Amino acid sequence: MNTKDSNEKLLYYISNLGNNTITIIDGNKKQIIETIPLTFKPFRLQLYKNHDVYIGSNLNYIETISRTNNTLKKVPLKNNGTILIDSITSNLYVSNISEVLVYDLKKESIIHTLKGFGAVDVLKLNSDGSKLFILDVLYKELKVYDTNSLRLLWSISNIGIKPSSLTIDENSKKIYIGNKGGLNVNSGDISVVNMETKTMKSIPLSPYSSITSLTLKNHTLYACNKKLQRIDLIDIRENKPISYIKTTASEPESILLNPMKDELIVVNRNSKSYGSLDIINTKLNKITNSILLDRDKSEPYDICVVHIAERNTKKDGNIYENLKKKSIKKESEIRQTPIIVKRILSSYKETFLMQKIVTDIPKQYTPPFKLEKVVFKKGFIPQNNYKINVKKHASNKYFLKFILKIPYKIKFKDGKGITRTLKNSIEKEKSIELSIPDLQDKKNLEVFVDTHSQITNDAILIKDIYNFSLEVDLNLKIIKDMEVMIPLSALQ
Repeated sequence: MNTKDSNEKLLYYISNLGNNTITIIDGNKKQIIETIPLTFKPFRLQLYKNHDVYIGSNLNYIETISRTNNTLKKVPLKNNGTILIDSITSNLYVSNISEVLVYDLKKESIIHTLKGFGAVDVLKLNSDGSKLFILDVLYKELKVYDTNSLRLLWSISNIGIKPSSLTIDENSKKIYIGNKGGLNVNSGDISVVNMETKTMKSIPLSPYSSITSLTLKNHTLYACNKKLQRIDLIDIRENKPISYIKTTASEPESILLNPMKDELIVVNRNSKSYGSLDIINTKLNKITNSILLDRDKSEPYDICVVHIAERNTKKDGNIYENLKKKSIKKESEIRQTPIIVKRILSSYKETFLMQKIVTDIPKQYTPPFKLEKVVFKKGFIPQNNYKINVKKHASNKYFLKFILKIPYKIKFKDGKGITRTLKNSIEKEKSIELSIPDLQDKKNLEVFVDTHSQITNDAILIKDIYNFSLEVDLNLKIIKDMEVMIPLSALQ
């Protein structure tokens, strides 16, 4: 271990979706130091200037833990849990599903909003911070922005099935995008985008692969393969998998490279039991240590690393008690006001197939017919008609039943060469299981649905009947109006 290592302490911050906590682990001793309870589900974690840890939620604020003055703070920003910090410019990029907010951490204000997205789930900066990469998982599109002007530089579509993560190779000017995949067992792969030619190719992986996180070291791309319970190693010079490392627990969710120690940290979600971390030596490409989290079904999700000078670590033992005491005192001194916000209680995503959809062409049109295109609109629940029932003998589990309606129109030419349009809709009964914590009553609930539909094969015309199949990406959220208190200064 070099001098720098011996004079520094590493802390791993882990966000846990299952029990709404942050776990802090001593990265040198590989031991749990503290578990901090939260009032929300913590998603992405970001470190600001090696002091403040920012925690993305799915609510109307982001929470921070400051190591400089030992206080907790809420930043009133709507978000879906995906955040990114540029410590050089002090800009915080926040995904609010269909838009990205640019928040100046010094001025404590929103300075710009990027719009026109379906669902932003991944944000990434290149090494010098000059470019912002935004991955739209609903529209399957990658957009690249100049961080100075916030102008769109270029974009590329159809990047993969359920894209979930990306990493950048500055040397070869390549972007690697991990795809979770869909109904096709071979659709979980890695897309490779050439930043100079704006072209794309894919790296095929084993059947049933589902990639949730990527990181790159030299010529080796590490891919977190959730379904196959392993970390795939890909040689980017050949664009081929060369090996894999089996994780000690199921559902590896995210990975983080710590180059100072030649370590790859793997977060294993393991939703049916105890979550854990695997520490992989990247020189040997073997697991050298595993850390079991101290609570059942904690479902760890993301990780960030904090480097601390050893002289300051004596304060760490009582830091979290001080945090609680100071935050309570500070909140009592701040003038607050109630506001009504829409809180996302639960989210659900699914891709399903609708087969043998039939549309008859009315008899008044003259054959033969030639199909031009089929256009699908967003799906919805008619009259907002749905039922939510408690699942027996299961805490916080509910069944949601509803009818999903997807309007569409078919444009075709008849035998006279006239373009005709037929409007129709598809309906499908759905019953899904949701986890909704702290649901006191079912009044004033809203069910928000968003769909993206595409034909899985060419429409077939038999006489005067069109027949086709459809793949639907469904994104559903349970929303409820709630009263929260915020500082008056946030409204000024």
